Amino acid sequence: MYSVEVPKTVIKQRVILGLAEKPTAAKRIAESLTDEKPRKNLIKIRNNELGIKFPDVEIYSLKLQNDETLVITSALGHLFTLIQNGGGWTYPTYDYKWVPVQMARSIRKKPTKHELRMEGTVEAIRELIKHSKELIIMTDYDQEGEVIGGVIFNELSDNIDLRQIKRMKFSSLTKSELRSSFQRVLKESLPTSGINWGMYHRGLMRHYLDWLWGINLSRALMLSLKNYSGKYQTLSTGRVQGPTLKFVATRQKEIDEFNPEAYYQINLSLTIKRKLWELTLSKSYSDKNEAMGLVQKNKTDHALVESIKSSQRTIKPPVPYNLSSLQRDAYRYFKISPRRALQAAEQLYLAALISYPRTSSEKYPDGFNHVETLKSLINQSRFKNQQSIISKILQGNLKPTTGKKTDPAHPAIHPTGQKPERLGRDAEKIYDLIVKRYFSTFGESVKIEGTRIKFAVNALKFSLNGNKVKYNGWWDLFSPYATPNFTVVPELKEGEKVDVKELKVIEKFTIPPPYYNEASLLKEMEDSGIGTKATRAEIIQALFNRKYVEGSQINLTRLGKVIFEVLADYSPKVLSIELSRQVEELGEMIENTMNGESTNGKSMTLPAAVLEGVEILHDMLEELQMNEEEVGETIDRELTTHRRESIEIDDCPVCGNKLQLITNKLTGKRFIGCSSYFTDKNCGTSYPLPQNGKLVITDQKCKVCNKTLLRIIYKRKKPWTFCFDPSCPENTLNSENSEKS
Repeated sequence: MYSVEVPKTVIKQRVILGLAEKPTAAKRIAESLTDEKPRKNLIKIRNNELGIKFPDVEIYSLKLQNDETLVITSALGHLFTLIQNGGGWTYPTYDYKWVPVQMARSIRKKPTKHELRMEGTVEAIRELIKHSKELIIMTDYDQEGEVIGGVIFNELSDNIDLRQIKRMKFSSLTKSELRSSFQRVLKESLPTSGINWGMYHRGLMRHYLDWLWGINLSRALMLSLKNYSGKYQTLSTGRVQGPTLKFVATRQKEIDEFNPEAYYQINLSLTIKRKLWELTLSKSYSDKNEAMGLVQKNKTDHALVESIKSSQRTIKPPVPYNLSSLQRDAYRYFKISPRRALQAAEQLYLAALISYPRTSSEKYPDGFNHVETLKSLINQSRFKNQQSIISKILQGNLKPTTGKKTDPAHPAIHPTGQKPERLGRDAEKIYDLIVKRYFSTFGESVKIEGTRIKFAVNALKFSLNGNKVKYNGWWDLFSPYATPNFTVVPELKEGEKVDVKELKVIEKFTIPPPYYNEASLLKEMEDSGIGTKATRAEIIQALFNRKYVEGSQINLTRLGKVIFEVLADYSPKVLSIELSRQVEELGEMIENTMNGESTNGKSMTLPAAVLEGVEILHDMLEELQMNEEEVGETIDRELTTHRRESIEIDDCPVCGNKLQLITNKLTGKRFIGCSSYFTDKNCGTSYPLPQNGKLVITDQKCKVCNKTLLRIIYKRKKPWTFCFDPSCPENTLNSENSEKS
């Protein structure tokens, strides 16, 4: 079926085959393992039956010292995925198998160039395995990397024993580390130089159970709707997605049901050296009259400086970044989402600028050459402001601050010292953040002097607190990210009197808890022990993609609320944080067992963990099946209401029915028309609309005609809000900005 042409010069003898995770990594590894430029070859693949020519697959070949040939190719990430083993679109289904990714796509869709490339890569690796004497996994050293390499080699050969496959282990793509890792692989014997079986089996368990959870629970929702109403709507939930949705829904409920309560504070305005200072009494009052009485009783023209006390404190340098803390700071300083932060960090890793980012560790690698790394970094012009401080640090003993968290596979995120060439916008910001955090771990503590001045207004005691930076310490290394906004108190003496401008009661209200943003939601997931450092950002993105949540302050959408309420009412276990965490703990037990350890005296195997996970899942599915009609009815009712509300605008001025957004099925043109436009009543009321851009119904009204205002959102223009009635005097619709339908 496939014709695969590997250059004969490459396979004239059996080769050592190395499998990297991505093309960029394959090239960098090949270039690092030889003093000469590795030879780049192309494998040509065709499907003769279908007449399809696939994109050529790049491989790199180089000669080793013993005259053997090393060939390095790339996996393009996951080349295999799980699908149902057997036909039928129902649930529960517990049979699955690995297949090449292209076999899982719909046959009705034309394959993309990337899908063709993946299909060709599968056949190229299959052919290379036939000409190999030894196999080495060179993917990223983590659960996913083990699964990618192990599954590909296992699925593409009938007689490979994974125990005979070797494994390169590295935390950065620098030449020195890659060479050292490769030499260890050549020298060490199996199983020391082989696959990490703990990570491999733990990764397989997560893939199996996440697939089973996702496919079955999503089908349960979709089939409930289809069997009740005959309608199809893509719906999904999963082992981590469900509990994450619960976080958002629970917080949303707290905010929606929050009842602000009034309370009263006594505010003091002082004039000190021609500057106005506002102080608030520490105690609050629920009774306004009580607060007013105190104000009346203690009114005076002067406040007495009763005491002035100073204190010293220090702020220690930060620990190195791990993935979670990097993602939080990326959002804090740049509003870069956790997913984008990880993507940028991976780009930096592939460019050999930083160590592997998917880590939980807050410790640097043993034996890491900080001296050379720091010297290389301060020679980069972008870090000239830190140059003098780092130069002084290099003259002493280097003792970086480290944290308590560890990772069995990788150290904390740190720069390699290599100079970047061209970086994208996100990557530029993330690189600057990582390097300056690295610098900061070598800095000295910040020294702060705090001052508290107590004022007496008759019987009322007020405090004015301020801070002054006495020594910047590591803040200078983390600039501009460490920018404290301290209040420096005025210079006064005890016993001095200052003028009181006003003493009054102010009314305030209690506030609800804040909405989650992507960074705080990711931290909630981490603190609750659900998801992994590599998948949490993807889960959050999935909620956005499914339109369950929206906004930078994360809100539940109507659809998200429906899914949450259905699951909460009919199968609350799907939303259980405890059950999701329990599965994560199964994975940890597997890894410990495979590595010869135990968890609280217990051991766990992959089949046993999958069986336990399936038993938990089966209980959930039984609950949904028992309530299938109610689930389908609820989803149908809410979706119907949501669709109607999302297209209805105003009352029709002619017949009183609803004006709606309508798309002509024949022409594809959109316009506003009466809901009776295509019915027997045939009300012909209509209004033209711009045909380009995303159309949003606002909650604003036209100041002249009181019609609902619409907004057009363009990709490369500013949003435009307008009245849809062309006859309205305030209407800004014009030929320059729109097309008439």
